[in-house]
Amino acid sequence: MMRQAQVVRPHNLDEYVLNLLKSIYKTRNLSVEEVSQWLTSAPLNSYFRVNTLKITPLEVMTSINEQISNLKRLKNIEKKQHSVRVHKHLSDCIVISPMDKSLLDLSPKKEEVIVDIATGQSVLRGSHIFAPGIMAMAPEVQVDSFISVYADLAKGCKRGYQKYYDNPMKMFVGNGIAKMNRRQLFNGDMNPKGIAVEMTDPATGIPSFTLPNEYGMLQNLPSVVTGHALDVNENNLKVLDMCAAPGNKTTHIAILMNNKGSIDAVDKSKTKLNKVELRCKHFGIQNVKIHHFDSLAINLVKPGGILVYSTCTITLEENEHNVAWVLEKFPQMELIAINSEIGSPGIATQDGLNKDLCEFVRRFGPENAEEDSIGFFISKFQKRVQ
Repeated sequence: MMRQAQVVRPHNLDEYVLNLLKSIYKTRNLSVEEVSQWLTSAPLNSYFRVNTLKITPLEVMTSINEQISNLKRLKNIEKKQHSVRVHKHLSDCIVISPMDKSLLDLSPKKEEVIVDIATGQSVLRGSHIFAPGIMAMAPEVQVDSFISVYADLAKGCKRGYQKYYDNPMKMFVGNGIAKMNRRQLFNGDMNPKGIAVEMTDPATGIPSFTLPNEYGMLQNLPSVVTGHALDVNENNLKVLDMCAAPGNKTTHIAILMNNKGSIDAVDKSKTKLNKVELRCKHFGIQNVKIHHFDSLAINLVKPGGILVYSTCTITLEENEHNVAWVLEKFPQMELIAINSEIGSPGIATQDGLNKDLCEFVRRFGPENAEEDSIGFFISKFQKRVQ
């Protein structure tokens, strides 16, 4: 199983990027405005992948609904328009829909907190803010203060910064209630833990909730589809994850195998492999062996074996063109269909895949209005038996 480093939707777009995307999506009859709007907004829904080794999707839904009900009581909201449901095609995936934004207070507050990019992304997807994600907090912020939260897209804020952070690349992600003050975050203990800000009004409208680590994790929808694309089970399978860190898909595959069989998780970053180990520990995974090295070899796939290649990008060069290159360079590899009704076919081009082969891959982008998600691409190969 191969994949590339995750990318996020950019905060703003220059003319070159827009023209590039226009050329990619011209065959889908999408306007520049539609593509730009998709790229500069967060996905409509949030998705929680359940660790079915520890808990059932129904139990997770019950816990999330209880927390959302508590939030509504806090905000005196009586309408029951939010939706928490099991995905119709993925039994281990919970879909959390946004609340009506007219019910939220998204006006900027005088007191601000700055968080790193990863924390900002988590907030937009339904997470409260934990202490390690906070980069800066003004001295006047007290416990229970109502504050605005900004993500530092410029990566220019130093941890512990005390003054007002004036940077055009800070992005508003919502309002919340401070549960820690500056002294608790930055004085003495350099590894503070726990919830530092309870998000009451996230910019996306996705209600915030917390669950024990062992219950599962927030994960982008196409990443969940990727795990299912392997069609694994518990019948003595052997899986090689060739770019395993931080372990999100590795643990998903292990769970789909019911903690049986064997998974070799490989990554060239020793530091990142620590995250794989921690994720496996949280989820109670026992069928994963972790290895530190760089793996580039289709030769590692046995005859009749399956290779899934996925990327978190929408460019043709990294997706359809790469698949076409593999088919030309390695004739022993055959592109096979992914058994999924989610996503759309690939984009046919002269330098990439033809229309028939595009039906075998799954692409996620602005054309997927119903399953709005980050940009993503999934392909699946089988090594021919000689």
